[in-house]
Amino acid sequence: MEMHLVEAWRELTDLNPKLKRFVEGELIFSSKDRFMGKQLRSLQDKLDEAVWKIDYLSKKVTDEGYLIKRIDGRYALSTSHDEYWTCGRTIEVFIIDEEDDYYSDWVLSRVEYNEDYYIVACPDMPVEGLRVRVRR
Repeated sequence: MEMHLVEAWRELTDLNPKLKRFVEGELIFSSKDRFMGKQLRSLQDKLDEAVWKIDYLSKKVTDEGYLIKRIDGRYALSTSHDEYWTCGRTIEVFIIDEEDDYYSDWVLSRVEYNEDYYIVACPDMPVEGLRVRVRR
């Protein structure tokens, strides 16, 4: 069954409130239902990530630019020094494929720190100068 991107997105956003109720609900089960209870908790964990991602992707891209290193060592958007990243913050980075531009694309990742900040999806790339975008 084929489903176009717009249709698939509509289905997910319609389903998201129900997923949230399931994920946020507390499961109560007896010892005889332990197996099923554990399986449902496992599903809650997996669906929690799906709910987070649907919420995140529902936000509009509000800014785009290149990362620069501020005086305090944090990386900020070149268009707004007030917009900066610290450990654990989500970031969208445009990764350029040197071999084939067709595969250059936006990647969802997060920022972490180990002597300096780095992007989890591309830990060996220098952070300064990376093209990023912000959703709100």
